[in-house]
Amino acid sequence: MNTVIPHLKELLNSVDVSNIPYQKGNNIYIGRSCVRKVKYGYKTFYNKKFVAETFSKVAAITLAKLSNTHKDKLFQIKKLDNIIHKNFNDCLFYKNASKKSKDPLAQSVLDVRIDVSTAKIDNAVSELLDILHTN
Repeated sequence: MNTVIPHLKELLNSVDVSNIPYQKGNNIYIGRSCVRKVKYGYKTFYNKKFVAETFSKVAAITLAKLSNTHKDKLFQIKKLDNIIHKNFNDCLFYKNASKKSKDPLAQSVLDVRIDVSTAKIDNAVSELLDILHTN
C-alpha cells in the first residue's frame, strides 16, 4: 500500500491537466480556449479573444484544441464545418420535400439525396476527428 502512493503522485504530476476539457454551464474549456454554445452554433475563444464561429460542436472543439498550436489547420477545420452545415440543411430540405411529395419516384430520389448528404456529413466529421486525434 505504501508503494502505490508515490507512484500515484508521480502519475498525477506527469499528466498535463491544462489540456483536459471540462464543461461549466454552456461553456467547454480546453486549456486557454473556450467553446461557447450560442443560438445557432458555437463560438470559440482563445485567451478571451474571438477565434471563429462554427456550426458543429466537433468543429468547435477541434478549433479550440488547435487554435494555439496549429493555426495552419484553421482554414481546413472551417471548410469541413461548412460542409457539415450545408449538408445538414440539405437533409432538412430533402426530408421536408420527401414528406410533402406524393410521387414515389420523387420520394426515392430525395431519399437517395438524403443518404448522400448524410454520408458527406459523416465523412467531414471523421476528418475532423482525425485532425483532433492526430494533433
